[in-house]
Amino acid sequence: MLEPGTLLLDRFRIDRLIGVGGMGLVYRAIDTSAERRVAVKILNEVALLAPAMVSRFHREAKLLKKLRHPHVIEVIEVGQIDDGSPFYVMELLEGRDLRQELRARGTIPIDEAAGYAIQAAQALSAVHRAGIVHRDLKPQNLFVTELTGARRIKLLDFGISKTNEEGEATLTATSGVLGTPYYMSPEQILAAQEVDARSDIWSLGVILYTILTGRLPFTRGSVAAVIAAIPSDPPDPFTNDDSHIPPRARELLLHCLEKDPARRFATADAVAVA
Repeated sequence: MLEPGTLLLDRFRIDRLIGVGGMGLVYRAIDTSAERRVAVKILNEVALLAPAMVSRFHREAKLLKKLRHPHVIEVIEVGQIDDGSPFYVMELLEGRDLRQELRARGTIPIDEAAGYAIQAAQALSAVHRAGIVHRDLKPQNLFVTELTGARRIKLLDFGISKTNEEGEATLTATSGVLGTPYYMSPEQILAAQEVDARSDIWSLGVILYTILTGRLPFTRGSVAAVIAAIPSDPPDPFTNDDSHIPPRARELLLHCLEKDPARRFATADAVAVA
C-alpha cells in the first residue's frame, strides 16, 4: 500500500487508492510537473511473488508506452518503488467500461454503438500497425470516457497481447488462459499461439453484437459449451427483439464472425469504414 503523499520519481504524488484487481492496485495521483491528475498502477504483493506476473506487467507497460493514439490508454512513465515493485503512470480516465454501460442500459442504440465500434477499430488499427495482436478484446477493456464534451473509447489491458518481436513460449507463460472465452475467435480457441489481427476483428464483432442485442452470439449453458460452439456452430440467429438492427448492420456483424479468418474483414480499418 502506498500512503497518500508518497512521491514517485520526484514527480507523481499519490492521492488515494481507487482500484484493486487480482494483479495490482491503482491509485489516483497528481503529476506535479503538469498539475494534472493521473493514475498509477502497481503490482500487489502476491503478483510480485510470481515472475510470470512481473514479466507480464513489464511488457504491458512497455507496449503501452510506445503506443500513441487517442483511443488507446496513454502510459506516461514507468518506474519502480524503493522495494523494487514496478509501476507505471497512465492517464486518469473517468467514466465506465462498456460492460458497465451494458449492465446499466441493457443495450446501446445503434448510432452510439457504431461510434464506439469505429473508435475501437481505429485503436485496433494502430495496435495492429505496431505489430501487436491484443487477444483479450472484451467490453471490460473498452472504456467510455468523456473528453471535451464527447464520449470517447479507450482501449485497455495489453497483458496477454502478442507481438511480432517476441518468442511465443515466453508470452504463453504469462497467463494460464490466453483470452476471455466468450470473446475468443475460433482460431484462438484451437491454437492461441497462431492468431493474427483478424482474431481481434472477431472479438470486436462479438462486442458489437452484444451491445446491440443485449446478449452474446453464442449462448450456451456453460463456458465449456460456449468454447465448443464457437469453432463449430453458427452465431445465434437474430430475433424479433432485434428489429432495431438494420440489415446492413447484421451483415457487418456476421462478416466479423466468419469462422474462417480469410472470410472476415481483412483489417480493422475496413471494419471502421463498413
